[in-house]
Amino acid sequence: MRKLLLVAILSFFISSLNGQVNFWDYYKDLNGWKKFSVKWDNDIAFQTDRYYTNGLEFEYHDQRLQHLYPSRFLFNPFETSESIYSLTLTHHIFTPKVFIIPPGTIDRPFSSYLLLGFKAMNLSSENRAAWTSELRVGLMGKYAGGELVQNSIHKMLPASEPVPGWNTQIDHDVCIDYQVKFEKEIFAMKYVAAEGLAKGTLGVPYTNFGAGLRLKAGLFPDAFSKLGFFDNTSWNMFTFIDACVLASVYDATLQGGAFNQKNHYTLQDINVFVGEMDFGISGKWKALSAGIGGSLRTPRFQEGLPHRWGYIEFGYIF
Repeated sequence: MRKLLLVAILSFFISSLNGQVNFWDYYKDLNGWKKFSVKWDNDIAFQTDRYYTNGLEFEYHDQRLQHLYPSRFLFNPFETSESIYSLTLTHHIFTPKVFIIPPGTIDRPFSSYLLLGFKAMNLSSENRAAWTSELRVGLMGKYAGGELVQNSIHKMLPASEPVPGWNTQIDHDVCIDYQVKFEKEIFAMKYVAAEGLAKGTLGVPYTNFGAGLRLKAGLFPDAFSKLGFFDNTSWNMFTFIDACVLASVYDATLQGGAFNQKNHYTLQDINVFVGEMDFGISGKWKALSAGIGGSLRTPRFQEGLPHRWGYIEFGYIF
């Protein structure tokens, strides 16, 4: 099943490579809008050090990216829309509750992945909806750097020590997946709004799908306008709650990768349905943006525990 998913996505990608575009031929067509953002997740906010324990996500928005060849792989369901393109870099680290896993114990394995993505967010003011799609490629295992990052952080902290057990991590493997997300406005008033959510991922490290609801309160920008996204002349501040139910078909961070089966420890009995909740407060003043909040997840595997972590994020429009 894992190999079929990966081969299908690779075949789609390779079959479309029938031409080449010179990126810099379009230099004169730039509209000048760019944005850089970074988000850091860590469960230290809730005094834990287990499961999804650390994550870094970088995103660079640049309208020149629309002329790169990967944009052809990103589906847009709207007849008329405004599109925002970006490159992403994602690094996520997972550890068990007990670093040295005793025989017979059911716990999450050590794992990490590093993914480079090409992303398009299509905004339809007419339909009051947004469609986001992203193609990501990368690797998991030793060469993804989970052990290096976690133990480097622990060495810098006076009360921490290097984490043992990384020799049992999910072994190196190839990752490629395709993500989509649909957001639809349900109602909007001056200071309150609600949106329906649907999302899905096909490939490695994840294959899943889900649906949920977002509530926003405060002074928030227009979520379905490119001008609202790149506006660097005003300010806003709002709180939000996202609640989703996710059906998980495959999770390589628990079950192992698509090709390399030489793993010390994996879990095959994962929970199909997982509850997700994300909440926080976001704000922007002219070109600067920032946010802080947290995430909650129900157990991802049998005998697992619920988990939560905090995040901070920053962005700059230039």
